[in-house]
Amino acid sequence: MTAPEPLASVEHLSRKFCRSFKRSVLYTGIDLARNAVGLASHDGLRAQEYLGLDDVSLELRAGECLGLIGENGAGKSTLLKILAGIIEPSRGTATVRGRVGSLIEVGAGFHPDLTGRDNIYLNGAILGLSTREVRERFDSIVDFAAIGDHIDSPVRFYSSGMHVRLGFAIAAHVQPAILLIDEVLAVGDLAFSMKCLAFLRNYLRGGGAAILVSHDLVAIHAHCGRVVHLARGRIVAEGRAAEVIEGYRRSLATPDHALKNEIEHPDFTIGELAFRHHNAESTQGLKPGHPLTVTANYEAKAPFEDLVFNLALHEASGNQVCAFRTDASFGERTVAVTPGAGALSLHIEQLNLQPGLYRFSLRVWSGGHAGVLLACKEQAWPLVVEGGASVAGVCYVPARWSREPPAQ
Repeated sequence: MTAPEPLASVEHLSRKFCRSFKRSVLYTGIDLARNAVGLASHDGLRAQEYLGLDDVSLELRAGECLGLIGENGAGKSTLLKILAGIIEPSRGTATVRGRVGSLIEVGAGFHPDLTGRDNIYLNGAILGLSTREVRERFDSIVDFAAIGDHIDSPVRFYSSGMHVRLGFAIAAHVQPAILLIDEVLAVGDLAFSMKCLAFLRNYLRGGGAAILVSHDLVAIHAHCGRVVHLARGRIVAEGRAAEVIEGYRRSLATPDHALKNEIEHPDFTIGELAFRHHNAESTQGLKPGHPLTVTANYEAKAPFEDLVFNLALHEASGNQVCAFRTDASFGERTVAVTPGAGALSLHIEQLNLQPGLYRFSLRVWSGGHAGVLLACKEQAWPLVVEGGASVAGVCYVPARWSREPPAQ
């Protein structure tokens, strides 16, 4: 028995963009003129042009939720816009079988001066519904969006969350074969996000297909069986969610991705952090619950009698998870340093963090913790905690389930 055709098929897809608006207009005119006389558009890259997508091929089948991950500018939104028919590819083909419901940009497709009610009819028509079909689904759309009396207010006065509510409600009730979701759920509140994810699960069980773009890797892992990692317009990895996400985290844990936010002092310089894990000068293979030693190197050109070192750990979003201060470890005492190079080591007995990407910051105060910030490097050192399935939250608590005998 042959497998059913994919709902979406992308073959050797490329899309050029131009950094100069004037050149972009010029190149478009030249290509239109070439097409008018039966010649193909210019195939190579011209001055100021670059490839937002470069030779991308993939398929999407019924019942599948495909995750797209990658840094900003990797080409994720460009791919969705081509599948949604918003822009055309420069090379290759994108074939979609069935109606597409897209949530690519907050408020995209809404007329700001029309009410929410009017925009439901307008968007329904754009997405291929007749006026009768929109009328039949109108009450259900309004109920799903849950924006109350704002349905009769111009959408220019809507918050970003209200835009998302109405946009998702319309896209969901178009009954699309493919649903394209690009990060917009991060704008909505928790209750609405849970409602949307419940809809997504039922939609996939019913044979729909979806492509989910998000920087929330926990959400990608939870809802996507297959994940594609895009970088600079190309597919660098494709496969099972856990494996691709782990590789993506590793790619972020490089000096190139450090945040260059620092304060320097002419007489005191923060050096690099060195990691030691299981007697190895590396954090490769660092698992939840494993020990970790972090050594902070510094160089002083003058003596300091009252320094406090604070090593802070942040999750990928930037939120601080925990911090380790020398005055807490040394019984409220400050650290004295002499001119020259030196180092302090922090010994973490169990790094009880869920798998994910984290970053270390080092801050040094003069005059105690309430004194003057002498030097700091913020989120400059990436750390990857490896493991299988990530779960919500950052805290790793070893535990196990057991089956209890029924109560008598």
